[in-house]
Formats: sequence, C-alpha cells, structure tokens
Amino acid sequence: MSVDELFRFIKNTDKTLGGYAVAEYLKKNDPDVTDIEIPTEYNGLPVTMILSGCFSSAQSITRVSVPGSVLVIASLAFYNCVSLEEAELSEGLTVLGSSVFELSGLKSVKLPKSLKRLGSCAFQFCRNLERVEFGNEPSEFGARVFHSCDKLPPEISVMSLTRSTNITSPVRKADFREMMDKFIGADCDYFRPDIFELLAKNKCLRNCNVRFLFEKMINEDMAELLPLAEKYGMLSNRELADILISYGIDRKNTEITAYLLDLKNRKFGFDHESELNL
Repeated sequence: MSVDELFRFIKNTDKTLGGYAVAEYLKKNDPDVTDIEIPTEYNGLPVTMILSGCFSSAQSITRVSVPGSVLVIASLAFYNCVSLEEAELSEGLTVLGSSVFELSGLKSVKLPKSLKRLGSCAFQFCRNLERVEFGNEPSEFGARVFHSCDKLPPEISVMSLTRSTNITSPVRKADFREMMDKFIGADCDYFRPDIFELLAKNKCLRNCNVRFLFEKMINEDMAELLPLAEKYGMLSNRELADILISYGIDRKNTEITAYLLDLKNRKFGFDHESELNL
C-alpha cells in the first residue's frame, strides 16, 4: 500500500521544521491495517511532523514506528488509539504534545534522549502502560503526564506529579491545587498508597497545602494512608492534628477520628480542658 493511500501530507508551515507534515491518516476505519510506519521522506523532502489528532481514535493500529526525521508529534496525535500497544520513537524527536497518547493501549514506551518537551497528559489514562524509559529529562515536563496509569511503578507516577525525573522534587503548589480541585474519588494519584508513600518519604509535598490533602483524605475515608503520613513525619504538628480531629468529627468519620485521637495522645498528650463529642 502506497504512502498516499495511507496518509495525507501538507507542506510544513513552520519554517524551523520545514519539509512535510502528516496531516491525516486515511485508514482509520480499515481493520486490516494494524502496523504503521511513518515515512522518512515525501516528495524528496523530510517528514518532520505529525499533526494534531492525525491518528486519534484509529481503533485497529497496534504498532507505529516514527523515524528520526520527525521532530514533533503534536497534541492528541494518537489519542484514544485503544489497540496501540507499541510506539517506536526514534532519536531526533524533540516534542511530544499534550495528550498525544492519552487513552491509548500502550504497554511500554522508550523516550529518546533528544526529547525536550513532554506535553501535559501525554500518557494520561494509558491503563495498560507498565514501563517507561527516559533517555534524558525533558527540559519541559508537563503536568499529569502519567496520570491514572495504574500499572506503572510508583517511581514513574511520582514523576508525573513532580514534573521531573528527580522523584525528590517538590510538587508545584499550582499543580497540587489543580489536581485536588478536580479530584474524583480513587482517580487521584495522590491517594494511591504506593505513590503517597513515595511522595511522603521523599518530602515531595513539602510546599503543598497538607491540611487540604488530609481533608480530602478524610472525605474519601482513606484511613490506610494515615499510618504512612505519620511514619514520614507529615502528622507531627499538634495544631494540624487538632484541626483534622475536628474535621473528622464534623464528617462523622469515626475510624479516622479515632486514629487521630490516638496519635494526638501518643505524640502530644491531651488538653484536659478540651471536650470532644464523638
């Protein structure tokens, strides 16, 4: 099958890239086309870009190979390619746009050393993604890159929250607040126990509103996280303990309130003048 049967190309308007861009994949509804190789050249000029949404929702693709001539894969390029298990990304690639592989079926991915920008939500909701290899740390590391990739080891998921390959980096206040504001039940990575433990152990939450975090935790009845928080010194403040005890009582969360009362007794002792109505 010729490249003109598979793709529609356009001249790249970005003069810094030049060459051609893949503008459209023409076989999205063809179940017989499963293995895709992006050409290095078209009409004698290099193929340097894959445009936004080019392959999105192509249901049959299982593998794609991107040559080193491609410098940019724009946002949503492979969005919702649910059967896509393998993406070969060659050295030369500098940009992966936002949500570029979101909701795809990828199982593993190796990011080239040449990559400079990793867009927000690039691999969000890739539920089958188990392994990620970094060449170098991208100079621009977007938010929520690996959000809700449940099979990834916590070390990679923490990178998504700290926006760095250094898992001791602090979470940015704005990113923390945004995710807490959008928090929906167990869909929040902060509350996956292995991720929370790694964040707490490496003091990644040191610049964030910890009270806000614990109030969300109480709302969701996540008592199993409290021993981890205590273990790594996140509940060593008496004032915070008092605030959370009152919050737990208001929310009628007896298990968490009981834990916090016991913690206060062990760490600080009780103020005999205070009255608690459980």
